[in-house]
Amino acid sequence: MALSGYSRRRRRGRFGLVALKWLAALAIVGIAAAFVYDFGRRQGAGDVRALAEQVDALGRDRDGIADENRRLTEALNQERQRLTELRQAYDRDVPQGAIRELNALIAERLAAGLSAAELRASVGAAEAALDCAGTLERKRLRVGTDTSATDNGLGSFGDGALTLKVSGLAARNAQGQPEAWFDPGKPVTVQVVRPGGRNERWSGPLPLHPLVRLGGNEYRFTIAADARGLIQVAMQHCRRI
Repeated sequence: MALSGYSRRRRRGRFGLVALKWLAALAIVGIAAAFVYDFGRRQGAGDVRALAEQVDALGRDRDGIADENRRLTEALNQERQRLTELRQAYDRDVPQGAIRELNALIAERLAAGLSAAELRASVGAAEAALDCAGTLERKRLRVGTDTSATDNGLGSFGDGALTLKVSGLAARNAQGQPEAWFDPGKPVTVQVVRPGGRNERWSGPLPLHPLVRLGGNEYRFTIAADARGLIQVAMQHCRRI
């Protein structure tokens, strides 16, 4: 009986030793796993920080490139504007075509002894050859005033090419009150409407002599006072030949 009890105690001792070894092994494995986890965590955090720093650096590089692109674009636009201005200045200041030929001819005439005054007189007297053989177009118009109807003073000339409007100041009676007609002794305003809506305007005492050039045509007007409240408009149409 004593031997049997000893054997059981011995077996229990060996089992405890084995269990202790297993517990020690598990503890070692747990410590190793914890070390590996902590190392991996630290390594991962370092990698994340490194990646974040790389992203920040790339962002700064991208912003720098964008700023440089904007600067270069502005510089390019400024150079284009400067080139455009230089071209405009060249076209404005450097004679071309017929003007260049005329400048050369003037230089030749001055070198030959012709004075600047004589050249100026010759150029001033030069006119394009015109055919003004057509008959005069005449119309009587009522002059509009600030107290008259708005359609007064309107007339169409040159087969509808030009519209003429004349306005003046209302005449005054002895009491200083405005009359229904214009004062022919005061300046009048003549407005000519060209195709496309472009206006030309003349002002002054009657008679007036407006001249309108349209393409190769000249329209020469003579505007004079007529009966009370009216004017006589004569228009001569000349064609360049």
